[in-house]
Amino acid sequence: MIPLATLLSLPLRRAFSTLCRSPTSLGAFQQQLRVTAGDTINDDKGDIRVDDTFNARTTAFVRYSQHQGKIASPPNIQGPAGGNSNGNVNIFNQQIAGGVTHTFNQNSILDARFAFTRTDGGKSPYSASFPSLMAGIPGLPTDAAVVRSLNVQSVSGFSQFGNQGSNPQYQNPYISTRRSITR
Repeated sequence: MIPLATLLSLPLRRAFSTLCRSPTSLGAFQQQLRVTAGDTINDDKGDIRVDDTFNARTTAFVRYSQHQGKIASPPNIQGPAGGNSNGNVNIFNQQIAGGVTHTFNQNSILDARFAFTRTDGGKSPYSASFPSLMAGIPGLPTDAAVVRSLNVQSVSGFSQFGNQGSNPQYQNPYISTRRSITR
């Protein structure tokens, strides 16, 4: 068992405190770090729709939608020590759909449709550009796309520090339907 006074004077505690911001308020018995930075959200959306009746037997439509979202979610513990946050979230969606309906006669109709959906999404740690505090530990990834400054660290009674365990994360499905013919 290590007495609290000894624990608080250890080099590890001093090293950790240099990685974090200074306390914003001092009390008689504790130092408190208060971070009130909120997320920054940029969200842009747009839609276009065109419908046409070419003649009494032929109609067509086209729809296009696009969405671009960017969220910057800073951690509650600033600096290389991180602090469980979503970090930088990027979302891009596109959809296009079209179709033509042609009536040949009362018993024969051609109904052709097309749709395409694209999604690129992901999040990266807020401290992705910081050097790793875990350098020198064998077996850790070295790819800049996945290296984090500090892995998840949970200490009872404190906010979690280190990057969020689900960071980085990426999704990029593409879905298309090519035809649907009814006769």
